[in-house]
Amino acid sequence: MEEHVAKIQDDPSLSPITWLCISDVTDGHAIEGVKDGRALDADGREVLILVVSKQFESKSLIQRQRMINNVLFEDLKSGILHSVRMKCLTPDQWEKRGKPQVFRPGAPCSISNHRIETSSDEAKYDEEDDDRQYLNSKSVPPTSFCVCGEHPM
Repeated sequence: MEEHVAKIQDDPSLSPITWLCISDVTDGHAIEGVKDGRALDADGREVLILVVSKQFESKSLIQRQRMINNVLFEDLKSGILHSVRMKCLTPDQWEKRGKPQVFRPGAPCSISNHRIETSSDEAKYDEEDDDRQYLNSKSVPPTSFCVCGEHPM
């Protein structure tokens, strides 16, 4: 996971990054997918990414996601990353949403080995959120791992 954090943080097209959280929510379904061609690698990771960058200003949602996909292209192509879901926000959008620290409230996240506790307010969603079904989810796969951090602007 750290290599994906570094790739995103170090990419000049995304700098400056205000907040980045990558959660590994791999549940093992890629193992079955390899058998019938739906997955490239049985060990492929499933990740949720929340990234906040000024570089997303004046860009459409698809343009923002393409920026991240371009950075992660080789890992997506090889199957190291099986599935990537992302929220790409501008700093203003992030502020208006209450500075969420994770893609999905309730998912564990760590900063320097400290857990971030999500409040019940974070579990709420606004009408613009396209991931409502996940925001209301109470279960988090036991393999969830998150690397988060605030980065100076």
